[in-house]
Amino acid sequence: MSSEKTPHFFMRNKVHLKNLGLNIFVFIASLAITFILLEITARVIKKEYDFKNFIIEERKQYNQKSQLNLCPSNYDPLVGWVPKERYFNENERLHQSINTIGYGIRSNGIDEIPLSSSSYPILAVGDSFTWGYNVSDNETWPAILEKKLGKKVLNAGVCGYGIDQMYLRAEKLIKIFNPKIVILSFLSWDVSRNEFSINTGAGKPYFEIINNTLVRKNVPVPKPLRMEEVDPARILAGHSYLIHKFMMRINEEFWLNWSKWKKVQSNGEKTTCLLISKLEEIAKKSNVEHVYILIQYPGLEADEFKMIDRIKSCIKNIPVQIVDIRPALSKIKNSDQEKFNSLFLLKGKGHPSYAGYTLSANQIYKSIKATQ
Repeated sequence: MSSEKTPHFFMRNKVHLKNLGLNIFVFIASLAITFILLEITARVIKKEYDFKNFIIEERKQYNQKSQLNLCPSNYDPLVGWVPKERYFNENERLHQSINTIGYGIRSNGIDEIPLSSSSYPILAVGDSFTWGYNVSDNETWPAILEKKLGKKVLNAGVCGYGIDQMYLRAEKLIKIFNPKIVILSFLSWDVSRNEFSINTGAGKPYFEIINNTLVRKNVPVPKPLRMEEVDPARILAGHSYLIHKFMMRINEEFWLNWSKWKKVQSNGEKTTCLLISKLEEIAKKSNVEHVYILIQYPGLEADEFKMIDRIKSCIKNIPVQIVDIRPALSKIKNSDQEKFNSLFLLKGKGHPSYAGYTLSANQIYKSIKATQ
């Protein structure tokens, strides 16, 4: 009896499996059609008609805003990035000139003092406030200082640098140019950057403090990920506008496989103090006569004052000249708010304008003349 039912049992199961397969197919097909319709609708609403990989496009757009592109820069295994050498750009629309010479040092303009005319130039290192973000070559504070002193000033500032990178760049350039004066300019942002191995999408070196001694890490700095390096899953899914927008909301860093920031330590202030001490030691061994620490501000915020004051306290016994422009800024703000606002590109905050860079140049000029 059981043997007679066996064929019927298998037939019934075969039909059941077939129906199950059809149901699964219909379900998947329905999802696919629904997804395609939603994708088309979303693209029409947002006017996204290009069949592109949104991950690669997102990376490109972000990379254009990254530290590697705030000023024209190339990857460097020692410090992460340095300005392009012998770069020339005259932007007529913005009335700005951005030009560099060897080692990515920014030009001081068409009337700059030739390097060959000065055996012992002044070396200035710093971030975008030294480089001269959003101003022409002759409007940066190193260029203004050069004109006031009548001595060659090398603008070795680099956009986005932490004090750790400034130190490493100074260490290298001191050996090359044999300066008699070194100026390290920083602001509160740069202290915080000491704590990162990735800053705004770009890899950088950093220092760990072990037994009160600085130990350099992340060197050589890993090369940046190329824009088009995408795994197979992201190659496929990255062409979907819906999936891209959903994943960007859920976990942007995972989806792009692209780290914007990576914090690796929390000793930015102590690292700053130790690096300034180390810079002074290297300068002394290299016959540098004076080291100046120029402290600038992206505005006047009380939180910044506390951090800067702690750093000034910890370096007060190091034989360097501290030039803090806060008193000059405060005096102007208290007497003329409109003039204070004009010192910055964003009305009282952010990067300096030409007037703001002039103020910094005047402050460091006075300190240099007082110690000569």
